[in-house]
Order: sequence, then structure tokens, then C-alpha cells
Amino acid sequence: MPRLTDLDRALAIGQLQAGVPQKNQVAALFGVRPSTLSKLKAKYHITGDVKDRSRSGRPKKTTPQEDHFITLSALRCRRLSSTDLQSRFTIRNRLHAANLRSHRAARSPAMTALHRQARLRWCRQHVHWNLNMWRNVMFRYEVKVWRRRGERYADCCNDKITSFSGGSVMVWGDNLPHWKTRLVIIGGNLNAERYRDEILQPVAIPYVRREWK
Repeated sequence: MPRLTDLDRALAIGQLQAGVPQKNQVAALFGVRPSTLSKLKAKYHITGDVKDRSRSGRPKKTTPQEDHFITLSALRCRRLSSTDLQSRFTIRNRLHAANLRSHRAARSPAMTALHRQARLRWCRQHVHWNLNMWRNVMFRYEVKVWRRRGERYADCCNDKITSFSGGSVMVWGDNLPHWKTRLVIIGGNLNAERYRDEILQPVAIPYVRREWK
């Protein structure tokens, strides 16, 4: 039997006060028993209202967001018991209280402690360099795009790739403020030996020596 909303109750009282001859007819209109309308009518005469009275009892301890989390947990793993759900919910609350939130792991280069120490040492050695000193350094750039929210997958803001059965081309190039090297097309995997033999010695070093004469 459906539970009447406050609007349905007000409409039902209006129907009864309008003199609808059969109470059964009004009950059928709202899909409830005639006894339900009799109780509603008596309550309206006593209180002058159709809303439920405030009930005493234990207040709800979960927020709508927490209710949503519990529901999703049960739907994702249908065999979880109520005890398992309660345990997950408790652990999640404790982590949130400690200001810990669940996030996807960020991607970053795999570095050892020696790598980090070397980077920090390099930064400390060059922190006081001025602009003229940096002009003699060759930089490689990673191309980025400017985009607005919601444009991540717009054609103008992403690079097209073929995930399966497709080919790829690796290229290399460097530039200084007033010149740049030629573009080197690299076939296969680039290791330290190939980087030395195919890029540094034949391309990068001759360009640097020529420009810095």
C-alpha cells in the first residue's frame, strides 16, 4: 500500500470536504484503503493538519553521501554482509576524520633515493644562475595545450593515437633561444648507446660547438 505524500493527503481531504459521495471512490483514486482515509480525516479534524507529527527516536547518524557510499559498496560486491558493510563504513569515516581521501595514484617517473639526491644537488648548484647563464643551456620541451574545463577530449586539445595494431614514430630535437637542431627520427627503442651514437655525437654536440664558437 503506497504511503501518501502531504500533497496527496491535502487533496484527499479536499475531495472529502467537497462532498464526494463514496469514500471508497476517493480511496481508489489515491490507491489506499478506505480506513486510511477515515484515519486521515479524523486526524485532520483534531490537528487541523495532514502532516505527520514529529516522531521521537534515535536520530539518523549517516548523511546522504554516506548512505550513497553504503549502497554503492553493496552493489559493487553483492555478497558483502551487513557486518562487512559496517566495517567498511567505519574505516572510511575514520580515514576521513584524519583528512585522508581516496584518489587515483598520480603518475611520476620512477626514481630511487639516489635519483632524488642527484636532482636536489643539481638544483642547489644552479639556483643562483642568471638569465645569461641559462641562455647557454639546451632545453627539450613537452608540448602542452591550453584548454577550458570540459575540453579535455576536444579534437583541438588532444593527440590522436592508435592503441592496437598501429604504428608510432619517435623524434628528437633540441633548441636554444636563437637556434634549433634538425629533427631526428628514431626507429625502435632509444637506449643510452643509441642516444650517444645517433643524437649526441652526430647532431647535438656539433650544433653546440658551431653556435658557441
